[in-house]
Amino acid sequence: MRHKLEWRRYSRRFIKTLAVSGYDWATREGIIVKLTSEDGRIGFGEIAPVPWFPVESLEAAERRLAGLGEYWEDTKEVADNSDFPCTSFGLRCASGWLNGFQPVHEQLHIAGLLPAGKEAVKRVEGLLDEGFSTFKWKIGVDDRESEWRWAEQIFRLIHGRGVLRLDANGGLSSEDFEGWCRFLGEFPVEFVEQPLPVGKEREAFDIGRNYSISVAFDESVCKLESLERLSQEFSDAVFVIKPSQTGDPLRLSRWVVEHPLIRRIYSSAFETCIGFSHVFHLAALDTHAAEACGFGGVALMENDGLGLASSGPLLPTNSIQPIDFQTLWNQL
Repeated sequence: MRHKLEWRRYSRRFIKTLAVSGYDWATREGIIVKLTSEDGRIGFGEIAPVPWFPVESLEAAERRLAGLGEYWEDTKEVADNSDFPCTSFGLRCASGWLNGFQPVHEQLHIAGLLPAGKEAVKRVEGLLDEGFSTFKWKIGVDDRESEWRWAEQIFRLIHGRGVLRLDANGGLSSEDFEGWCRFLGEFPVEFVEQPLPVGKEREAFDIGRNYSISVAFDESVCKLESLERLSQEFSDAVFVIKPSQTGDPLRLSRWVVEHPLIRRIYSSAFETCIGFSHVFHLAALDTHAAEACGFGGVALMENDGLGLASSGPLLPTNSIQPIDFQTLWNQL
């Protein structure tokens, strides 16, 4: 079907600059796509590349959209999926292929996202009071000894009440990761996410296995092709799926059906409520998505009307439906 193509760029600010290993993120930028079909149906999608992920840049996505012209046909290939995964996701979602699919989950469990550094110790107490039982903390931001000290405090606070995930965003050296593994011998962690840079998956997996530490891959599998390859090579690993970075959601949904035994965690990437609604819908469609999702970033964005108002430890499926995307579009 032929669609009229419109798109607008947005810029949102984090309440506080988000510190990850090797990167300080103050502003979240992306593109909202609007498609109007010949019979008048309107759909919205979002193109939201994460700056340090191996995906297309926002500028490359804009050039790609400009090259498509005023109209787009959803029977035509969006782009080479390996080169434009975020663009593919945004256009496919806007074309409405998700419409009519009923979620298999009434609600999804959400992991609470802790700020980097010592502020995490104070924040975890508040999240425990809110009912969260799974927590994610960024590491590799401060010196290792300080992070170990704060980690020990966090482990003691959540003991018997929750589990902790550690996320290095690929910022550790092999020596650093081994040091963390030795430290974690005294503290049970759910997994360490992306400990080493993209391309060092075998080394990361082997180090973790030597210390009986589960390793999760995130940046390494942001593209569907990488997810397909690495899930075959490391079937015992955990795979963090960020659908807005992965590419065509139809291809992703097929992969999910074909790989029911692969352990996976769905995660958002600080999208607006438009992109997040599609990410959430994909997670809610996955029969085997039983673990807490990485959707806790909602609370880190300024309340600008473009995102969800709040996100607790449980997010009901029907809480996403009433959002008026046209009103959001008019704000841009």
